Amino acid sequence: LASGIGATTITPVGSTGLVPTTTPAPEVVPGYVFGTPLPWALVFDNGYDVVKTIDVNEGIPYETEIPGGAAGDQPYRLTLVDGKLVVGWGEIYAYDIATGQSTLLGEATIYVPAAEPGRVWLVDSGSSYPASTTRVWQVSVDGEQLTEPVTIAGGPKIGIPGGLALGNLLWDLDTQAVFRSLGAGTPSDSTSDGLIAWCDESCNVMHVTDIGSGDDLTIPLPEGEPYFSAGLARFSADGRYLAAPTSTGVVVADVTTGESWTAIDFGENDTYFTNWAPNGTDLFASRYSYGMGEMGVAYHDALTRETVITTLPYGGTLDFVVIPTSGAGTLVRPEPFVCPVTVPTPSGFLAPDPWPTYFPSDSNQFWYGTEDLWTVLPIRPGEYEPRKSVWWSANFPGGFSEENPDITVTWRRLDVDRPDITETQGTNAHTGKHGWFMIAGIDPQEPGCWEVTASYKGATLSYVYDTR
Repeated sequence: LASGIGATTITPVGSTGLVPTTTPAPEVVPGYVFGTPLPWALVFDNGYDVVKTIDVNEGIPYETEIPGGAAGDQPYRLTLVDGKLVVGWGEIYAYDIATGQSTLLGEATIYVPAAEPGRVWLVDSGSSYPASTTRVWQVSVDGEQLTEPVTIAGGPKIGIPGGLALGNLLWDLDTQAVFRSLGAGTPSDSTSDGLIAWCDESCNVMHVTDIGSGDDLTIPLPEGEPYFSAGLARFSADGRYLAAPTSTGVVVADVTTGESWTAIDFGENDTYFTNWAPNGTDLFASRYSYGMGEMGVAYHDALTRETVITTLPYGGTLDFVVIPTSGAGTLVRPEPFVCPVTVPTPSGFLAPDPWPTYFPSDSNQFWYGTEDLWTVLPIRPGEYEPRKSVWWSANFPGGFSEENPDITVTWRRLDVDRPDITETQGTNAHTGKHGWFMIAGIDPQEPGCWEVTASYKGATLSYVYDTR
């Protein structure tokens, strides 16, 4: 870390006449948002369960519903980890931007980012947060639990290498002890390469502290500014720069040289969100626009120190992350997921004696399968309703001979990555119309695109239904 900081102010360049779901807002005219081609897309949280993605070379917003997104006061609403968007409150999910699939990471009150790549901390404190004690454990964004839950005092603020920042106290998982205090400080929501950013009690000085050695770099508040917004400060991907919002804009500090400058000046008191592109030098900022019809945005090049500020004709957003447009996958011009619903045909499978040739109870439902294993499905895809899982087989001798048939049924979500549901306890029933048949559990009540697979005496049958 550098030992001192000089304050250099760079005046932002104003907008120069730029004109700048899955449905583009009709009033938006495509064009370079910042007047020059850039390979980035900004992914904004809307405060509920939708992200708004803006390709900065188009200026067109695309909206995508993210499973697990929810309204609430959770400290982290949207975090980018290894190409996945982590969201959630009560249930934490990771949404794969490339594939559009979501993985349930676990049930917890909130999550906080981990310093280790590909991981987050799950934090459980019951129905409220913060709380006097919490349980914490690490998971990968693929859904693997990596550490055992540990009960700690207080609530975590951000992950650090090998542990957590519990407010201003740095805690180590291996020793389960606090090893350093940041004084009367408030950490930011960002760490990088063993560095943590925080501000003092009045937040008129930002600190960058080496977590291991305790070496400290201070960043002064520009003249005329009342405070830093410490919680919204962000390190660049390589840890060289720190962007720290103030009441009217954003200060950038080069932590390798100790130099700082006013990078973005919106000129009005407001809440400002910032984040860096993956290249570590392109910085973006936005004004708070939740419930508003427009949004102020800015781009700053930390190498040239040039800034462009403009206004987009749509708002309704909070924090955001920056991703390469080439990797925006399902978030820009997404192809909607199509559930491959199984539809029987009237001239398809016909049941053998002594069962009726056609399903007798409903003219819109037909048998589906083979003599070794079959079921009944509606001929119209949208008419399937969760029900008892019923199956027939020419090899099933009836309930008197086989009271609990050895049948296994598994339900698998195709539209969301979540644990399978398996039923292995079969029973039986008989009616005058339907003959003997087997029952293996009940369809999940959870809406979704479900693949159902049954196995009985060496025969296997699968079908897909959609209740979204």
